[in-house]
Amino acid sequence: MLVENEQVTKWCGIADAHGIESFQKRDSILPRDVYILQMRAGLNRQRHAVYYEVDLTETWSKAVIGCIERGDYIFALKILQDSRCAPIYGVSALGCNEAELHNSWELIPDPSLDPWHGSEENGWVPPSAYEQKSVAEILGMTEEE
Repeated sequence: MLVENEQVTKWCGIADAHGIESFQKRDSILPRDVYILQMRAGLNRQRHAVYYEVDLTETWSKAVIGCIERGDYIFALKILQDSRCAPIYGVSALGCNEAELHNSWELIPDPSLDPWHGSEENGWVPPSAYEQKSVAEILGMTEEE
């Protein structure tokens, strides 16, 4: 949860049906790199890929990085989607309208949405922890924090 006057940093990358594909500080990349990420997202819409930008505190960015380091790309994306962690976000992909993109942001992560997913992912169901608890609850944060 954001605390008043807590420093936030803008992060960006690509997310799709399999979770977060990339995660980097927005001010560390050039405008042409943003364009390339948006183009890649637009070319991979079959996986509901989107380019995102989110504002995160240091605590939440470390949580996302930790998930990525453990290979839990799905949970990393769930943190970005939790409005208590990232209340301000934006999504885009070249050649797509806003409604399509926000619909995709709500649908992902879900590997079954990828038409090219492997047979080991058939019938994928999110672990119950993702459905029953918020990210903040899973990470042990209370409403007061």
